Amino acid sequence: ETTYLSMFCFWTGEKEIAQIGGVISTQAGFMDGHEVVEVQFDPNALEYKNLVEKAAQKSCASKVYTDNSAQQQTASNLLGASKASSKKAFRIDPETKYYLYKSDYKYIPMTALQATQVNSLIGKNKSPNSVLSNSQIELYQYIKAHPNKKWKSAINEDLILAWEKVSEVWEKA
Repeated sequence: ETTYLSMFCFWTGEKEIAQIGGVISTQAGFMDGHEVVEVQFDPNALEYKNLVEKAAQKSCASKVYTDNSAQQQTASNLLGASKASSKKAFRIDPETKYYLYKSDYKYIPMTALQATQVNSLIGKNKSPNSVLSNSQIELYQYIKAHPNKKWKSAINEDLILAWEKVSEVWEKA
């Protein structure tokens, strides 16, 4: 399922919300004049009510935008009717996954879940290697050793296509 949580800073929101178990991916952006984080989550692993409660505890749910009435009713009960409304047009921020975007890890092809977790770990000054494969770590080391190659950001790229693109530049030893 997907929901949209508004807060004071969506980059902080992405970093904090990513640590809630059951969150699959996040995207920073704008909706209805507010900074929001689009949150995709697994409802089998995380009840919507718990997501909103945990996000609110982290100051990451000052307003909630939903695209279904059950979510809107739950958010309204938790936060108040004025803080829950229907989804509006979402515009992604060019620097979504801000902490990942500002690092050389942005060149590593990742799943949406990995990118969400790596962004959060970097934002908390922790190594993201625990959520990366050996090939991803090896590629990162190669990128660090060869900064002058024409690396392209893999953020929000299809995993298979991103690996194909990076393979054109990466001379695997």
